[in-house]
Amino acid sequence: MKRAHWTLLALAAAVCICSLPAAAGTIFDDFGQGNSYNCCTGWTVSGVNSPPGQFISANEFTAGGGGGVVGTIDLAIGLVVGDGSGTVGIYPILGGVPDLAHPISTGNFTAHQPFGNCCAIETVTMTPGTLANGTDYFIVLQADNITWDAFNFNTVGYNNIDLFSQDNGNSWVNNGIQTIGTFRINMGVSTVPEPGTLVMLGSGALALAGALRRKINL
Repeated sequence: MKRAHWTLLALAAAVCICSLPAAAGTIFDDFGQGNSYNCCTGWTVSGVNSPPGQFISANEFTAGGGGGVVGTIDLAIGLVVGDGSGTVGIYPILGGVPDLAHPISTGNFTAHQPFGNCCAIETVTMTPGTLANGTDYFIVLQADNITWDAFNFNTVGYNNIDLFSQDNGNSWVNNGIQTIGTFRINMGVSTVPEPGTLVMLGSGALALAGALRRKINL
């Protein structure tokens, strides 16, 4: 009976372990030590009726960490004027520019910290989308109608292609290799195995438990 008891406990533990969420990781991160970044220099992200007019900012980056599904993005974004709100998206590259017609992952942000300060972080919940390890993408920031934000530069020396658009992404100006903004792409938390697999595991455990019960009662 003791042996049957421990067998049931092991089966229950196996089902529970399989249903635990997988540990989240990082797909990209150019924050400095202690989540630091350049307080006072950044790329303009502004709306059509903001003081500088429309500037959509696009920075190229390379996905790492083995790739994975996007969960959240931590942004270093400062408010200049307006309500600070805007959108952030990750896009594939088509002809050297962001393929805005095929977003991989998107989310909404609001910059709260006045630009020129450090080091608040805006964490953005993103729609799920998969990034491949070692593949280049664009992170694109857009502000609402009246907002002027600044996408703070990183301080770790990460440079890549910087673009901006003043016509809703119909055309892009290429600034070449520049210091890009500061952000971190966090993987979403996934559950393994699939729910159907868990059901089968649970059913198997219950069936075996019944068989053991019958054996014990003989």
